[in-house]
Amino acid sequence: MGKRIFNYRSGGILVLVGFLLLWGCGFGLAPLFTNNSNFEVNGQIATVSQAETMRWLFFSLGMLAIGCAVMAFFYYLNARVEIDGEEIAWYDWRGKLRVKAFSRDVESVDYVTSIVGRKTCWVETANGLIKFSTEIGNFGLLKSLLMEAKDGFSNWEVRHTLAFPGSYQPAERSFNYRWSYLHFFSFMWLGVIGLMLFVALFIGPLNGTKETTPFFMYVVLFLFALPGVWMQMTGWIEKISIGPAGIVWINWQGKVKIQASLDDIISLETQRVSNDGGPDAETLRVFTKQGTISAMSYLKGYKDLKAEIQKVLDSRAKALASVNDSPSFA
Repeated sequence: MGKRIFNYRSGGILVLVGFLLLWGCGFGLAPLFTNNSNFEVNGQIATVSQAETMRWLFFSLGMLAIGCAVMAFFYYLNARVEIDGEEIAWYDWRGKLRVKAFSRDVESVDYVTSIVGRKTCWVETANGLIKFSTEIGNFGLLKSLLMEAKDGFSNWEVRHTLAFPGSYQPAERSFNYRWSYLHFFSFMWLGVIGLMLFVALFIGPLNGTKETTPFFMYVVLFLFALPGVWMQMTGWIEKISIGPAGIVWINWQGKVKIQASLDDIISLETQRVSNDGGPDAETLRVFTKQGTISAMSYLKGYKDLKAEIQKVLDSRAKALASVNDSPSFA
């Protein structure tokens, strides 16, 4: 196996960076140029002292958002795990080498969940602790390499390439978000944004004063409209197809993001997200040699997709167990 680099360089992080920057500038900088008369407390025009307090509060929140955007961008650029031959190296968000070890030095691989539900993978090695988010690119392959580290990184590809294929082949089928809860919600989301924009343009300002609506409020409306646009595109375009030839993920932009054969599927993982007052939502991640396929439980036929992938994995495991137990193999 040649050198492999696992990092956070995804379009999602860049979208997050852009969103935080725009939000930070809108809420952090715009109030500095806003007249005191535009600030209100309990429906009354704020006093000079109250206006200044609100102005610096918004400024502080904006700077915090910009700071988070800068940190996320450095994660995008620098944070990574590299495997080269039998060596593994972990670089933090500053690009600083934190831990370097060999495959034989890997002692354990565990998950740690934060109070906000974010999962982090902790890898104990003889030279120190390696930590990375489960959102790192091609996490499934990295996890498999580390779980089998004692057998060597270099031999992983050979072991899995020669793996005995399973006998189960799913029927050709596609799964999408069309008219799902996510798709319906996007109409409501954009409808509210559209109504607010209509009121601002043709009825009256959003801030309740006789002055025109401040420009930064239009920026805020634009930012809040972006998730709705993404949900609309996801509903109309995104889909996952599975069949005898493998699995294909077409993203919300209509691009083939991941295409993998059935033998390329490494494992799957689900994570439940509790919704207060409603049914639990779940996310599915299918780890393949070509990358990670993600799906939300809003996907129509989500349970069938998960079951089909599990059948593929179970079939392969059964075939491998049969081969390993046969006298000729021994």
